[in-house]
Amino acid sequence: MSSGFTSPFIGNDQNINPWNFWTKFTQQSGFINIHTTQAGDAELERKIIENVASYGRQLGILMDFLAVVAKDEKFKHLEEADQRAAYEKFNDLVQKVNATKNNRDAKDLLEDLKSLKKRDKQTFDTLVKKIVDL
Repeated sequence: MSSGFTSPFIGNDQNINPWNFWTKFTQQSGFINIHTTQAGDAELERKIIENVASYGRQLGILMDFLAVVAKDEKFKHLEEADQRAAYEKFNDLVQKVNATKNNRDAKDLLEDLKSLKKRDKQTFDTLVKKIVDL
């Protein structure tokens, strides 16, 4: 008996992996794809994003580090207009990313509270009282 997906058009003994089927015809496997024509080593990049950190996580780490560096006083008095503009763009980007994360966290918290209220009203009421007492 077959353990994979089967298709009535191919026969009952042939496995079909829907993921491979999709990528074979669309070349799209997610929101971010590695194209071998642009990557120095596509297989290495794939291993890094699968086993170490996604592109978003890597960018987040770099932004967190640069935000620490940018707090240094010498960066607050840049004289060149293009340097000041780059500094301001970076700080604006960090603020927008953090605001988006905070907004998502608040939405997630509200959804979790709604779910808790449905599942366990007593615990919900206790938690709400603690929050109000803050």
